[in-house]
Amino acid sequence: MHIKSLALALAICGTLRSAAFASIVTLGGTDPLNNTGLHSSITAVEVTFDVAALPSIVSSYSSLNGVESASSSACAAPPSDTSKFLCVGPDATSGTPITITLSSAINYFGFYVGSLDAYNSISFFNGATQTISLSGTQLATRAGVNPDGNQSKGFYINVFASAGENFNSI
Repeated sequence: MHIKSLALALAICGTLRSAAFASIVTLGGTDPLNNTGLHSSITAVEVTFDVAALPSIVSSYSSLNGVESASSSACAAPPSDTSKFLCVGPDATSGTPITITLSSAINYFGFYVGSLDAYNSISFFNGATQTISLSGTQLATRAGVNPDGNQSKGFYINVFASAGENFNSI
């Protein structure tokens, strides 16, 4: 899986609920037609990997080793996107697991993702409590594709916590 950009905000809307957790998952995003892929259609703080400084809402990443500027044997650049991207996977040969720690709790997280595989997953935590967990298979199914790492497919995923719930790490 590769993630091109992240959007973080306090917002609530959507339609599909995660099977095990109270969350809403939708597809969406806008394309500015500038070879940077899809971006959030929600008013949010956007984090791209083309800049060195983290916005104040992100207090840390567990690793910046996963930021890539070109395809490699382990990571493919997002479709029609020439900007830097985050290569995320289960191990060092297929991307690095990443933890994003936020400086305050939020209830919306959006991201442009591609190359979804069944073994991919994304989890959301409020402190030590896992509030949302989504597999690569769940995300691919929502996007109407197989979770087979197809490098020509990219989607913008919006994840909303249910009312009264938040998360502070992903």
